[in-house]
Amino acid sequence: MQAARLRGKKINMPVSYEIDKEKRLVVCNATGVCTLEEVVRFRQQLLADNDFDPSFSQLVDATGISRAEISPEQVRSLAEQSPFASSSRRALIAESDLAFALLRIYEIVRGLRGDNQVCVFRNRTAALAWLLTKDKAA
Repeated sequence: MQAARLRGKKINMPVSYEIDKEKRLVVCNATGVCTLEEVVRFRQQLLADNDFDPSFSQLVDATGISRAEISPEQVRSLAEQSPFASSSRRALIAESDLAFALLRIYEIVRGLRGDNQVCVFRNRTAALAWLLTKDKAA
């Protein structure tokens, strides 16, 4: 039981996450209708989680979103601050054009804030390939 707890912790809500301490990775999944309130709640829970380390990498899978009730301006506002360190790699996945565009806004704003390790992808395979090759990147 103890090893399983250290390997990962799951929180269930429309925006959920699992922390894998061994891989130093936070895997987030967004499903259903994604709202500003859910993203804010997710951030609050993540920051309060004793297993969270801001230097961990992050994989955000937004392919399960059926509808986004969050405006581009709200995404821009969210992107002004991040619970992750600027050196953390963050791969964001979106299949729909709307979700992809919203995540690109996030990526661009974070880039302007000095986070150059945020990248948006259309599929999980490409996102994981980029995320897991971080040690090989110069």
